Amino acid sequence: MSSLSPVARPKRRVRVHFSNRTKVLLCYLLSFALPPLWLFLGITLVYPYQLTGSAPTIARNMGDAFPFLKSSLLTAARLAAAPEAGSPAEWAAALEARDGQWIVFLAAALGLAWAVTLLLQLVWRFSHSRALDAAKNTRLAIAHYRWTLLLIVLCNLAVAAALWLLGVRFVEGRGLWDYLVYFGAYPINVLAAILCFRLAAPPVLSGRHGFFKRL
Repeated sequence: MSSLSPVARPKRRVRVHFSNRTKVLLCYLLSFALPPLWLFLGITLVYPYQLTGSAPTIARNMGDAFPFLKSSLLTAARLAAAPEAGSPAEWAAALEARDGQWIVFLAAALGLAWAVTLLLQLVWRFSHSRALDAAKNTRLAIAHYRWTLLLIVLCNLAVAAALWLLGVRFVEGRGLWDYLVYFGAYPINVLAAILCFRLAAPPVLSGRHGFFKRL
């Protein structure tokens, strides 16, 4: 009796998982659009009705804190200084200049924290995008993620502290709206970085049940 040869089963095709670049890009766009959107909505929808006329003299405060900037900020400080015996029109012009300078400072402070946060996150991403020794690379990526996140938190805390020291602490009668508008974007900035770390990691690191999730 001749032995029957086993029936060869067709080999399954190996499924190659590609990174969905569209989803990754959308994750970055949506996450990092939230902090400036928060400040923009606060400035346009809350500030004119709740906080107008309460801005500190940011140009003078910066000149006092950084004497080497005093000469370059002298004109701005004069525009925002209300004269003691000025007319109502002069007072209105000074308050308007003060509000405008304060809003520019708020945008510049958040812009600095936002840019540094995004830069640190992208440096981490591109540093761990190679497929060599995936297990070791993943362990390093997790450790570097935690250190990079710590730097991001410290950066945002530093900018928020400067915002407090140079401006917010001089706002008379400050309340909940002040804190929400002026500081609300900074924890959102950190959250945006965390979302991109965990949901938009390089494909060599991410997986459905891994530390870094695959979109």
